[in-house]
Amino acid sequence: MPESHLCWVSTAFLTNSEYPQREIPDNEIKDDVQCELKKVNCGQSSSFTVFNNIFFNDILNSSNKHFKILHNLNFIVRFVYNCKPDNEKHSGHMTGTEIEEAEQILVKFVQTSEFSKEFNTLKATGEVNANS
Repeated sequence: MPESHLCWVSTAFLTNSEYPQREIPDNEIKDDVQCELKKVNCGQSSSFTVFNNIFFNDILNSSNKHFKILHNLNFIVRFVYNCKPDNEKHSGHMTGTEIEEAEQILVKFVQTSEFSKEFNTLKATGEVNANS
């Protein structure tokens, strides 16, 4: 280290007792940041589906504890909600409403995957087979 001339010369400001102050105008910071921001058309709404069978089965197989599955599912739902620009961001502990919402999603998915034959029959004929 003592032989490294660049190390001792390039950091000469560190030998001073005060750190050098550099004023950066707000408009310069704003210009630098503004060009990095994503351009979004506010009139355009976007939605996406994150749950397919493989993904959801991975969530179900991640644990055998019901509450842990709900907890994981809730954070995914919260992430999707927080990605939407006009929504108030959720953080912290899960609320009762969020737990209920995650449970409804879980029940709906399990029902549609386990009773897919019955759902398809119901959609097609308007009735469910009595033997199912």
